[in-house]
Amino acid sequence: MSNVAALLVALGALTLFGMLVVVPIVAILSEARSKGGRGARGREVEALQERVRSLEARSADQERRLAELKEILEVNVMSLEERRTLEQRLGPPSGVD
Repeated sequence: MSNVAALLVALGALTLFGMLVVVPIVAILSEARSKGGRGARGREVEALQERVRSLEARSADQERRLAELKEILEVNVMSLEERRTLEQRLGPPSGVD
């Protein structure tokens, strides 16, 4: 009977230890993960995500600027072609104004 009693006491002690120590630690760790608080790694991920957003915005701005420059180039090419056509009709400039 003393073996059974010792076993029950040990089982009770393990259960009490689990309820008082292990369960709160697991709960704290679980809560920290759910908040995204992974310490340095969480901050690092957030910083990288911000960097990606910044680079995407910069890329979009550069694409817009490139489109504007293409339009300007097209207008300049058309103007040059029109000028050459006009010079062919009128002849070369005389140089005297």
